Amino acid sequence: FERALERLDTTNSLEFLSIQDLLKRFGARSIAPLRATLKDEEPRRQARAATLLADLDAREAIAEILPLLNGKKTKLSALDALSRLGDA
Repeated sequence: FERALERLDTTNSLEFLSIQDLLKRFGARSIAPLRATLKDEEPRRQARAATLLADLDAREAIAEILPLLNGKKTKLSALDALSRLGDA
């Protein structure tokens, strides 16, 4: 589980799909670590965490996803996540 979180910044799309599947299987247990990842320094990790939180319907993360709208590399993922969570 922790290894999957560490690899959120992978550039390999197949690896990311595997990580996404694994974190979805963990369900609600993935939400807190993904929320923490929204504050990561790496924009790719932040963007993917927002995407996964939307996949998990983690409406409690909306306030933490909002600041990603200001990031050049995170804006699109944040918009997507917020629209799927019903807040865009």
